[in-house]
Amino acid sequence: MVISTLEADIAPAASNKAESEAGTRAFMACHFLRIPIEIRLEIYRYLLLPRPKIRASIPPRLRTSIAHSTDHEESFEGSSADEWTDESDSDSDSDSLISEMIEAILTLRPADIFCLAKEPFDLEFGRPGGMTWKHSPLKGIGKEYESGMVFYATAQLQGDVEPHILAKFQRILLDAHFDESDTGSLELWIDDDTHIIREDDATEFKNLLNSSSIFKDLVKILSNPPCITHFEIQLEVKVIATSNLIIEAEDLDDILGEGDEEDQEMEIKVDRIIEIANFKATELFLDSKIMKPLLKLKNVANCSFKFGFQDFPEEEGYKPPTKYVKVLERMKDKIEGNYRELKAA
Repeated sequence: MVISTLEADIAPAASNKAESEAGTRAFMACHFLRIPIEIRLEIYRYLLLPRPKIRASIPPRLRTSIAHSTDHEESFEGSSADEWTDESDSDSDSDSLISEMIEAILTLRPADIFCLAKEPFDLEFGRPGGMTWKHSPLKGIGKEYESGMVFYATAQLQGDVEPHILAKFQRILLDAHFDESDTGSLELWIDDDTHIIREDDATEFKNLLNSSSIFKDLVKILSNPPCITHFEIQLEVKVIATSNLIIEAEDLDDILGEGDEEDQEMEIKVDRIIEIANFKATELFLDSKIMKPLLKLKNVANCSFKFGFQDFPEEEGYKPPTKYVKVLERMKDKIEGNYRELKAA
């Protein structure tokens, strides 16, 4: 059996117990090591280490089994806890380990929430993907007994993540990327000159968004941890767009074929109008009531909103109009205000 260096350092020393008991421990350890290392490290930290007083800042992201990390070492890279704690160098050997640990960020994606719907594959808005959860986080985090075992009264699902593990995280990122697969066959017609979405299409899009319970379900999930020190949403909305220019480009492509210089120039124009349509769709997203349930959050100390259009140069990227900046500022103030009121009560 191979144990990683970090786990070997924090594994308890072998004792002189009966051989059969040692065999039982070895059997359990074998199964325990099948759990993703990111989650095992979280378990070790909460079981074995004193709670460091770490500054409330966002370290490099850790993607758990909800969002897998491709580089384990990079995921755990960050400032040592010693910089932000009151712990002295002589406290114990655990200090040296604390200095290697950082507060992890749990990344959720829309598919992790869509899969919890009663009929996930019949959703008008949203694509569920596979099942993330072993038990539904909408039903709580189970009951923990003195033995440390956690039991759930709900049926077991087909995923791997247990809600009581998620509830240990204090920093959560919602990678709110919505694309054409979430909106089905809905198309938005955009004027090539004014960049205005046709009113009927805009209304249909907002009605589609308002029919979704994704943020209502998200609030239930986020309410499981006793405190979330930082919650961040990175919003990106992509849609199926159409316009006179896009139709003209399709006809031109049929005539000229790929690789023609005129066709390439048209492709650049089309890409730009599609980008603008996505920006406008993001504004319609903020105009809708889909995110309104977030205002009920009471356990979030710090909240922030960003836009996920990071593939474009800064001068071409999405810069929301002042109206939407203020909308998000009011939402942030309300969420953080709820937390302060609860703490003061």
